[in-house]
Amino acid sequence: MHNFLSLAHLGQNSARRWFKTEFFTFLFTFPGSIPLLIFAMRADIKVSIRNVTAQQLGISDALFLVLLLLPFVTALFGLMWLIPKIHGRHWKTAVTTRPTIDFRRMLVAGGVWGILLLVQESIIFVLEPHQYTWQFDAARFFPMALAAVILIPFQAFAEEFAIRGYLMQNVALISKRVWQPILYTALSFAWLHSSNTEVQTHGLLAMMPLYAIVGLALGITAIMDDGIELAAGVHIANNLYAFTLVGSPEASFHTPTLFVTPLSSPTWISYASLIALCLIFLFVMAKKYRWSAWSLLWSTIEPNQNMGYLPTKKPRMLSDVIAANAAAQPSSTVINQ
Repeated sequence: MHNFLSLAHLGQNSARRWFKTEFFTFLFTFPGSIPLLIFAMRADIKVSIRNVTAQQLGISDALFLVLLLLPFVTALFGLMWLIPKIHGRHWKTAVTTRPTIDFRRMLVAGGVWGILLLVQESIIFVLEPHQYTWQFDAARFFPMALAAVILIPFQAFAEEFAIRGYLMQNVALISKRVWQPILYTALSFAWLHSSNTEVQTHGLLAMMPLYAIVGLALGITAIMDDGIELAAGVHIANNLYAFTLVGSPEASFHTPTLFVTPLSSPTWISYASLIALCLIFLFVMAKKYRWSAWSLLWSTIEPNQNMGYLPTKKPRMLSDVIAANAAAQPSSTVINQ
């Protein structure tokens, strides 16, 4: 059985290789950070770079957004280069089991998640219209929206590629059950957002469950769909929504969204509504893509000897292993259900 988690076995794996990849991926964010640091130094900014605004830097909102997202772009291309270099497998094996990346899946998932967000926001707007302020400014909005449409897909895909792709596959190498890498990456996803302004405002314990809930849903999606395309689509749609449609004064980064509304401290209703959104999304995806083997989520992970750590002259793709396994007797099973 060939599945998303098993693709880590296509390359050479060790703790040393994993730490090298993570460390150098982090270093790849620095070239992308240099332009923002230059503008911050020119403006003599004394506050944290996460709290700075376009107005403080004296630049347009569109340029500000480009500067914010550039580190994700450089990290993305860095990780795409490091996986073949260090692990000896193609970077696409940390994205999907399919021969090519399915961009249609991203569009479908992003569309469904965007509709769910709009329905939820509409209900809140009907119940509490006084909480929303219309702030449309065409001169500021359209250039910023164009920058967002171009760069947010890179930023969101970079996070999914690093967390639900590379990290989850590598955690699976040392895990006994499939749910363990899902849980680990969900908690990692939450921790990576712990420095956000809204977390500092409302508290770690209040905000972290929101990120963890989304992380769990996206992890389940990646496992059930054998790739991160759907998860990336959700992430892209979510960030486009937050950067262009409805913003908050408490958000980490301020952009000229169409509406602005205060982000109140999460309550049980907040958690319940987010869980409901995630469950509806999983239900729709399961119906569309015919997921049925839900027992896979708590099944046992076993090493696949046919996918072992063979030295190669070029990065290995899934097709290499399928051909090797076809000649092997008996064939091994990666995950026992």
